[in-house]
Amino acid sequence: MATSDERRLLACSFCSKNEHQVRKLVAGPSVYICDECIALASGIIERSDAEDHQRGWQKLWGAIRRRFDPRAASRVALPG
Repeated sequence: MATSDERRLLACSFCSKNEHQVRKLVAGPSVYICDECIALASGIIERSDAEDHQRGWQKLWGAIRRRFDPRAASRVALPG
């Protein structure tokens, strides 16, 4: 039987850092992800959501401007 020193270290499937190099390691089906990769992925998702939100407001503002001033269609800009 293997001792705890002989067991294979678990590592993040994304960055390859082992369990001693990260604060947390989350297990999935045959994969692991560390807290650092989770934070990175979360930031990417948040930026993407913010960009989608910004584009949504720009489309809405553009539609409002076109509704009340058809000449504004080519110069739509988000206020502020």
